[in-house]
Amino acid sequence: LIRRQRQMCIRDRYYAVAIQMETIQKPSPEVIDQNLRRALELIDYVFMAYSELGFPIKLIVFPEFFLQGVPYTESGAAKEWIAKKHALYVPGEQTDKLVEKARQYDIYITGSIIERDDEYPGHVFNTAPIIGPRGIITKYRKVQTWVPLEHWATSPHSISGYNGELFPVADTPIGKLAVSICYDWLFPEVTRNYVANGAEVLIRVSDYPDPWGATPPMDWWTVINRARAIENCAYVIACNQAASLKQMPIFRHPGGSMIVDFEGRILAQADGNPVSYTHLRAHETSL
Repeated sequence: LIRRQRQMCIRDRYYAVAIQMETIQKPSPEVIDQNLRRALELIDYVFMAYSELGFPIKLIVFPEFFLQGVPYTESGAAKEWIAKKHALYVPGEQTDKLVEKARQYDIYITGSIIERDDEYPGHVFNTAPIIGPRGIITKYRKVQTWVPLEHWATSPHSISGYNGELFPVADTPIGKLAVSICYDWLFPEVTRNYVANGAEVLIRVSDYPDPWGATPPMDWWTVINRARAIENCAYVIACNQAASLKQMPIFRHPGGSMIVDFEGRILAQADGNPVSYTHLRAHETSL
């Protein structure tokens, strides 16, 4: 019945694009600017290549850490990133440029950013904003940080008196969107909370490494994305880093970005190459 209701409330179709860009590691202000310029350039490429052919693109998804890379190998990373200004404000200079791009094309954009917030001094968050033509709509901070290596990031659950919304849903003209990050998806409670809050499209931004990638025998990436779509009767758009071990140590990142419908069908999936575009005709649902 739920699935039938979802099908009945389809109005218009739109395209979503997952851009599994290979982020330059070892951040500096110059490298962050370079990654940002590349991300903005890739959005332009998408519209030059497809929008002129009549594809109504409305949603762009970047992977986890798409501006700064991953500080896996740095000790004391939180304090260092704050001191060196590698952790960014959200909203801030970089997200302002993404807002401009969203306004230019009338689209929605997401991807994760390592964030600093003066309200919580000494902490950095792994944060995924949903950005639209009028600015930042929601800001999700990763709840289930990957403790073995993501020990530098703070989960909102770890802060006494944290007053932010844990599972915000963006109510937009293309549906009710919710984004969470990588390891969050190993815990079904995260996406269940989102659906309980009204989410219709579940977005996963990831830096998902091998051997838990998109190929057997441990293809957690594919299995988990499909399972979350099925159990929540929701569309899933999952964007993963595609990067070699040399480019982004200490793991290889196998890409495999994918879009899954609410019955678990894989509608489209990219290969393991960076900057590979995944497209689908998603559905705009009634709010």
